[in-house]
Parts: sequence; C-alpha cells; structure tokens
Amino acid sequence: MRLESFRITNFRSVSDSGWVNVLQITAILGRNESGKSNLLRRLRSLNPAEGFTALKPIKDFPRHRRFEECTDETPVVDSRLVA
Repeated sequence: MRLESFRITNFRSVSDSGWVNVLQITAILGRNESGKSNLLRRLRSLNPAEGFTALKPIKDFPRHRRFEECTDETPVVDSRLVA
C-alpha cells in the first residue's frame, strides 16, 4: 500500500489542511510557525514506530476551539491509500 493523499484537521495549529497529494517527492513549504511540523506529527500517526498514543486534548486540540468539542470521534487524520 502506498499513501496517495492525506488530510489533517483539528490538530494543534492546523484547522484543516485540505487534501495533500503525495508524490514520489513531496515538499511542504511555509513560514515559521505555520504548521509544517504539526502536519508531519499527525501524518506519522498513520504508522507510528513507537505504537499508537491517544491525543492529549489540552495540548493537541486547536486553541481557538472549545475544549468540549474535542471527543474521541473528532476527526484528525484522513488518508487515501492505493495498492
């Protein structure tokens, strides 16, 4: 299976990344503090080497959203895989 595209929502500084297509070489560009590392942190959760860890609502949920909006069903990462 190969990752074709992904979308990050409701994670730290990323409200909604929109769908990001992944090619053989993919570059993520942006200003300092624009959310590049947060995209990669959440993308790593698709296949973590250290095992799955749950989100920490206080640290990982966007600060501009209400704390009560963070539930176990809150979408964070979506991906499209191809064979």
